[in-house]
Amino acid sequence: MRFDYKIYYEDTDAAGVVYFANYLKFLERAKTDLMSAYGINIAEWHKKFIFLAVRKVNIRYRKPVEFGDILTVDIEIKSIKKASIQYTYCLTAKEIVVCEAEIDSVCMNGEKKPVIIPKEWRTALENISIDP
Repeated sequence: MRFDYKIYYEDTDAAGVVYFANYLKFLERAKTDLMSAYGINIAEWHKKFIFLAVRKVNIRYRKPVEFGDILTVDIEIKSIKKASIQYTYCLTAKEIVVCEAEIDSVCMNGEKKPVIIPKEWRTALENISIDP
């Protein structure tokens, strides 16, 4: 699924390019937007003490993105396991790949212990995985 985000001044560093850590914010936004698009309201699940915590991030920066650019984030579900979800991302600006990433998230309860992914999530996410 694809999401577009405008780059604001607040996203950039002293050199006028997106600060490296801010890419993680765009990845998180895309994950939240993806899940929301398929009916998973993360805020509602937080009230039930079900969370997704990032366990591993692998990110490769290729080209700088500047203030005013539109950053396009393509996100896919790489795999769904018993208690974890792996996402892959390809970020582009001006039709050029600027960043690639993979994130491994684990489903946790309020005691910060891994739990089985809720059935509602699994059903929605498996549909994402098979969408063309």
